[in-house]
Amino acid sequence: PPRPPPRPPPRPPPPLPAAAPQGAQKHSRSATADFSDGFKRRVVAHALQLSKSCRVKPTCNKFSMPGRTLYPPQLRRWLNDRGLMHDVFRALQGAGLSLAQ
Repeated sequence: PPRPPPRPPPRPPPPLPAAAPQGAQKHSRSATADFSDGFKRRVVAHALQLSKSCRVKPTCNKFSMPGRTLYPPQLRRWLNDRGLMHDVFRALQGAGLSLAQ
């Protein structure tokens, strides 16, 4: 019987990235942008003034900036953060604003 053709040689492994010099910091962005606590409070306060059925996506659209997108799952996490919600409730009550149901 005829022999099968020989297999090609295996590929060499990809080169390893060069190590960063001592003291240099990597400059990478996480998947979601880091927002300040004040910004989070402002966004959550705005979201709570909208009706429950349409608060997440309109709020994300309003507060997204070029290069910094506010994603719906991120806002939902903020809305479930008890410490942040406590701060926002106090601020809204102090300002005489009411929450939407």
